[in-house]
Amino acid sequence: MKKIVFLFIIALAAITGGCKKYLTTTPEDIVDPEKYFTKEQDAVLAFNAAYDNMTKQWFYSGYWQARMVACTDDVFATLTGQFPANFKSIATDGAYSSTWFTVYEAIERCNVLLANIDRVEGDAKRIGYIKGLGLFFRAY
Repeated sequence: MKKIVFLFIIALAAITGGCKKYLTTTPEDIVDPEKYFTKEQDAVLAFNAAYDNMTKQWFYSGYWQARMVACTDDVFATLTGQFPANFKSIATDGAYSSTWFTVYEAIERCNVLLANIDRVEGDAKRIGYIKGLGLFFRAY
Protein backbone atom coordinates (compact mmCIF):
# COMPACT_ATOMS: atom_id res chain seq x y z
CA MET A 1 0.00 0.00 0.00
CA LYS A 2 2.88 2.34 0.81
CA LYS A 3 4.30 1.73 -2.67
CA ILE A 4 1.02 2.72 -4.35
CA VAL A 5 0.77 5.91 -2.30
CA PHE A 6 4.42 6.71 -3.03
CA LEU A 7 3.96 6.14 -6.79
CA PHE A 8 0.79 8.24 -6.73
CA ILE A 9 2.63 11.12 -5.06
CA ILE A 10 5.46 10.92 -7.62
CA ALA A 11 2.99 10.84 -10.52
CA LEU A 12 1.03 13.75 -9.08
CA ALA A 13 4.23 15.78 -8.61
CA ALA A 14 5.31 15.05 -12.19
CA ILE A 15 1.95 16.05 -13.63
CA THR A 16 1.43 19.22 -11.62
CA GLY A 17 5.07 20.33 -11.57
CA GLY A 18 5.58 20.20 -15.32
CA CYS A 19 8.14 22.23 -17.12
CA LYS A 20 6.24 25.36 -18.04
CA LYS A 21 9.33 27.53 -17.90
CA TYR A 22 10.92 25.49 -20.71
CA LEU A 23 7.96 25.63 -23.07
CA THR A 24 7.50 28.42 -25.61
CA THR A 25 4.16 29.43 -26.99
CA THR A 26 5.39 31.05 -30.19
CA PRO A 27 5.71 28.69 -33.16
CA GLU A 28 9.13 28.60 -34.73
CA ASP A 29 8.39 26.44 -37.75
CA ILE A 30 6.41 29.00 -39.79
CA VAL A 31 6.97 32.54 -40.97
CA ASP A 32 4.57 35.05 -39.45
CA PRO A 33 3.03 37.21 -42.21
CA GLU A 34 2.82 40.11 -39.75
CA LYS A 35 6.62 40.22 -39.56
CA TYR A 36 7.52 38.94 -43.02
CA PHE A 37 6.12 41.56 -45.39
CA THR A 38 8.51 44.46 -44.88
CA LYS A 39 10.21 45.04 -48.25
CA GLU A 40 9.47 44.64 -51.95
CA GLN A 41 11.46 41.44 -52.26
CA ASP A 42 9.18 39.80 -49.70
CA ALA A 43 6.13 40.60 -51.82
CA VAL A 44 7.85 39.31 -54.97
CA LEU A 45 8.76 36.06 -53.23
CA ALA A 46 5.20 35.67 -51.93
CA PHE A 47 3.83 36.06 -55.46
CA ASN A 48 6.41 33.60 -56.79
CA ALA A 49 5.22 31.08 -54.21
CA ALA A 50 1.69 31.34 -55.62
CA TYR A 51 2.92 31.23 -59.21
CA ASP A 52 5.01 28.16 -58.44
CA ASN A 53 1.85 26.08 -58.19
CA MET A 54 1.24 26.45 -61.91
CA THR A 55 4.52 24.69 -62.64
CA LYS A 56 3.66 21.60 -60.62
CA GLN A 57 3.16 18.29 -62.36
CA TRP A 58 -0.55 18.23 -61.59
CA PHE A 59 -1.23 21.46 -63.44
CA TYR A 60 0.05 23.06 -66.63
CA SER A 61 3.39 21.33 -66.81
CA GLY A 62 2.10 18.03 -68.06
CA TYR A 63 -0.21 15.58 -66.37
CA TRP A 64 -3.17 17.92 -66.10
CA GLN A 65 -3.26 18.42 -69.87
CA ALA A 66 -2.80 14.76 -70.63
CA ARG A 67 -5.50 13.69 -68.20
CA MET A 68 -8.06 16.48 -68.14
CA VAL A 69 -7.90 17.62 -71.75
CA ALA A 70 -7.19 14.34 -73.47
CA CYS A 71 -10.03 12.57 -71.64
CA THR A 72 -12.49 14.34 -73.90
CA ASP A 73 -11.87 12.05 -76.84
CA ASP A 74 -12.84 8.46 -77.53
CA VAL A 75 -9.25 7.20 -77.69
CA PHE A 76 -8.65 8.06 -74.05
CA ALA A 77 -11.93 6.45 -73.07
CA THR A 78 -11.01 3.27 -74.90
CA LEU A 79 -7.58 3.03 -73.28
CA THR A 80 -8.51 3.78 -69.68
CA GLY A 81 -12.24 3.23 -69.41
CA GLN A 82 -12.66 6.65 -67.78
CA PHE A 83 -14.61 9.14 -69.85
CA PRO A 84 -16.59 12.07 -68.41
CA ALA A 85 -19.28 11.93 -71.09
CA ASN A 86 -19.96 8.31 -70.21
CA PHE A 87 -19.94 9.05 -66.47
CA LYS A 88 -16.83 6.95 -65.97
CA SER A 89 -14.68 9.59 -64.27
CA ILE A 90 -14.80 9.18 -60.52
CA ALA A 91 -14.31 11.82 -57.84
CA THR A 92 -11.71 9.74 -56.02
CA ASP A 93 -9.41 9.91 -59.03
CA GLY A 94 -6.14 11.43 -57.84
CA ALA A 95 -5.82 13.62 -60.94
CA TYR A 96 -8.90 15.63 -60.04
CA SER A 97 -8.20 16.08 -56.34
CA SER A 98 -4.55 16.99 -56.91
CA THR A 99 -5.49 19.54 -59.55
CA TRP A 100 -8.02 21.28 -57.31
CA PHE A 101 -5.65 21.17 -54.33
CA THR A 102 -2.98 22.90 -56.42
CA VAL A 103 -5.38 25.59 -57.61
CA TYR A 104 -6.76 26.38 -54.16
CA GLU A 105 -3.28 26.43 -52.66
CA ALA A 106 -2.32 29.11 -55.21
CA ILE A 107 -5.46 31.10 -54.30
CA GLU A 108 -4.58 30.89 -50.61
CA ARG A 109 -1.06 32.15 -51.28
CA CYS A 110 -2.45 35.06 -53.30
CA ASN A 111 -4.83 35.89 -50.45
CA VAL A 112 -1.91 36.03 -47.99
CA LEU A 113 -0.01 38.30 -50.38
CA LEU A 114 -2.97 40.63 -50.90
CA ALA A 115 -3.80 40.80 -47.19
CA ASN A 116 -0.28 41.91 -46.31
CA ILE A 117 1.01 43.88 -49.32
CA ASP A 118 -0.20 47.24 -48.01
CA ARG A 119 2.41 47.08 -45.22
CA VAL A 120 5.30 46.67 -47.67
CA GLU A 121 7.59 49.67 -47.92
CA GLY A 122 9.10 50.62 -51.25
CA ASP A 123 8.28 51.99 -54.67
CA ALA A 124 4.51 52.46 -54.79
CA LYS A 125 4.36 51.76 -58.53
CA ARG A 126 6.19 48.44 -58.20
CA ILE A 127 4.12 47.40 -55.18
CA GLY A 128 0.97 48.26 -57.11
CA TYR A 129 2.21 46.11 -59.98
CA ILE A 130 2.79 43.15 -57.64
CA LYS A 131 -0.66 43.69 -56.11
CA GLY A 132 -2.18 43.69 -59.59
CA LEU A 133 -0.39 40.45 -60.40
CA GLY A 134 -1.76 38.90 -57.22
CA LEU A 135 -5.30 40.05 -58.00
CA PHE A 136 -5.14 38.75 -61.56
CA PHE A 137 -3.57 35.47 -60.60
CA ARG A 138 -6.11 34.85 -57.84
CA ALA A 139 -8.94 35.48 -60.30
CA TYR A 140 -7.29 33.33 -62.96
